[in-house]
Amino acid sequence: MANKPVLFYGIEHLVAAGVSDIGPFTSLADGVVIEDATVEHCIVLQGARIEHLTGRLEASLVGRQARVYGVAAEPRAHHLMIGDRSSVGIGE
Repeated sequence: MANKPVLFYGIEHLVAAGVSDIGPFTSLADGVVIEDATVEHCIVLQGARIEHLTGRLEASLVGRQARVYGVAAEPRAHHLMIGDRSSVGIGE
């Protein structure tokens, strides 16, 4: 069933497509889409989309209607939009 959306029981309108892994200690709200991504130890709020990540998204909070996506770009750079009183850790 490659690239066919899968509906998880107990969560209304959650769609995971492609090669996706929803790991332990992850809380997902209604309407979340996870496509070709690995998510662990995260809270993902209503209507958020997580798509095409080459690395694992871990220990993160993703807000309502937010989008996290992978980009194949050289040279490698970080593009951020950070709200008030936020904290971001970036590894190389």
